[in-house]
Formats: sequence, C-alpha cells, structure tokens
Amino acid sequence: MKTKLMLLLAVLSLTVLSLGADFHLTAHVKRIEQDQKLYEGTTRNWHLVIAEIDGHTYGLEVQRRSFHQLDWLHVGDYPCQRTKHGFEFQYQEGDKTHTREFNIVSEE
Repeated sequence: MKTKLMLLLAVLSLTVLSLGADFHLTAHVKRIEQDQKLYEGTTRNWHLVIAEIDGHTYGLEVQRRSFHQLDWLHVGDYPCQRTKHGFEFQYQEGDKTHTREFNIVSEE
C-alpha cells in the first residue's frame, strides 16, 4: 500500500512540474480594457491587455468566444509562451489548468 501511494505521489509531482514546462515566460498584466468593434458586419467584444513580457510592453488582444466575461483575467502574473501571432497564457480556473491565446496589436 505504501509503495503504491509513493508511486502515485511521484507521478502527480512530475505531472505538476510538467504543466508549466512549455510556459517558460511570465506575463505581468498591468491593465485590462474592454470594448466592442465591428468585424465583417457583426459586433464583437474584445479585451485589450497591456502586459510586460521579457522586458517588452505589449498590447494584446483577445476576442471573447462567448458573452461571458473573462473572469479569470486579472492584473497579475501568468505563465506564458510565445506563439505565431502573440502569446498563450496559462491560468487556473478551479482545479483545472487552461490556456488562452492573445494576439499582439502593439509593442513598445
């Protein structure tokens, strides 16, 4: 019984350590703005996030996929990784780990 428990704890520890392995950057979200814009004849909601990542300040945009707020998004630090058009943030919602991609709209 103790061997099985120790093996389970070792597997869980490795799983937790590997969750952030690809997300080696830290995004410090400094400000969040919300607005709507007309896109191909429909009004879409979006968020503009001002974040400092790896010494650069970025304006990052994400379109909401639903009418719900991005309740998880607050000023603070998030693990992230570079993508083709921006950054993918990793966040916790309850006991689940999720990711969300943000496109770069400005860089300082």
